[in-house]
Amino acid sequence: MKKTKKICAEILERFGDGEYLRHICTGKGEYPDQATFWRWRQKDADLAEQFMSSLIKNVSALLEKSELLIEDATTRDEILRADKMLNHYRWKAEKLIPSMQSMNKSLVEIQGAVGSYTVSWAEDAVAQSRHQIEAENYTHKTASLAREKLVN
Repeated sequence: MKKTKKICAEILERFGDGEYLRHICTGKGEYPDQATFWRWRQKDADLAEQFMSSLIKNVSALLEKSELLIEDATTRDEILRADKMLNHYRWKAEKLIPSMQSMNKSLVEIQGAVGSYTVSWAEDAVAQSRHQIEAENYTHKTASLAREKLVN
């Protein structure tokens, strides 16, 4: 299976429109299987970035689809099914897309005779990687400024 810009663009467009990746990447015809597409994304940072943009579009399309199902539901079973789908896609959005993550984290302070304790949420992997990237960017900027001052 040969990776081409055309195939990657078609996969990303279909995925962004809300189609499931397993329905697109079947390994039949000119489309790769999911494992091959995964390897392509691992090796190509630009494709991985484009995939993340498509993922946001995908989750948004699926959220919209489930909202429409709720609006069109008339029976109890249809309403329950649509509500379940909407809750799932909201959960998926919060887990996969950093901009859609909930920021409602509690901080609890306990004081007593023994002392005081603070109970809080540990930083998740996304927040940690965000802090690491910010620190690396700051380090690179600082080093660049220092080099510029030495040259000038």
